[in-house]
Amino acid sequence: MSTEPEKSTPDDVDSRYIVPGLLRGLRVLELFRADRPELTQKEIEQGADLSVSAAYRVVYTLESGGYVQKDPATKKYRLGAQVLSIGVEYLNALELSVVAQPFIERLAKETNAAAHIVTLEGVESLHVARAVPNAAIISNLPVGRRLPAHATVSGQAILSYRTQTELEAIYAQIVETTFPDGVEKPASLDAFLEKTRRDHDAGYVAHPSLFEPEVFAVACPILDNNSRAIAAISVVAPQRIFDRQGGPLTAVQKIQNAAREIAGGLGFSHSKEHFLQKG
Repeated sequence: MSTEPEKSTPDDVDSRYIVPGLLRGLRVLELFRADRPELTQKEIEQGADLSVSAAYRVVYTLESGGYVQKDPATKKYRLGAQVLSIGVEYLNALELSVVAQPFIERLAKETNAAAHIVTLEGVESLHVARAVPNAAIISNLPVGRRLPAHATVSGQAILSYRTQTELEAIYAQIVETTFPDGVEKPASLDAFLEKTRRDHDAGYVAHPSLFEPEVFAVACPILDNNSRAIAAISVVAPQRIFDRQGGPLTAVQKIQNAAREIAGGLGFSHSKEHFLQKG
């Protein structure tokens, strides 16, 4: 008797929500393996069970997006840098969340607040790990939640450790992006850069949450050996919880300690010296 898990059957899937073109593209990408890194157009047609015209359109689309690339000499296709980038980003986020989890669980207990690990993706902050104390619901921000980075303490903490060139490019993206109601864009590039400079000088970001009423948030960056923020760690709780502990800024040292330990767990050491200087 087979011990393999049951696979979904066609009856389990609502065909109204299937995107055929996307499925064809993924099917083509799955054809590339370690023992078969390069494929001809004909092999793609046969392997993905596509007509000549359909295979051409799929491959053309994947190539234009950098997901496959063609060798001019052999005319064969191989996976492009964009696929590898997606894989690397996923593995990095996975390692970060695994390393960080015990530290944010401890932080949540120490501060009696929800603790989060957040990364930056474009102009959005992405929550990749979360821990909550043994208390009533404090924060409803789940893992996988995306928010405008410039409007969150975690996103601002990461942005404060980007170069001016990077910040100018991010600002241009912010200007072109439509955000939810209530999310204001920076008044100008100068205002945006000045905010990041102040945050960098402070070493942390703290202010009321724009997305959860009556909630206050404090965040610090997690730095690599080049003083670049790979992520941010934040604690989020109703203002009254922080007030009982002497105010939100009493959590800064605890967050920075957790940030140093997480960076160390990832193999970085420079952040320890940085935060000692800040302190």
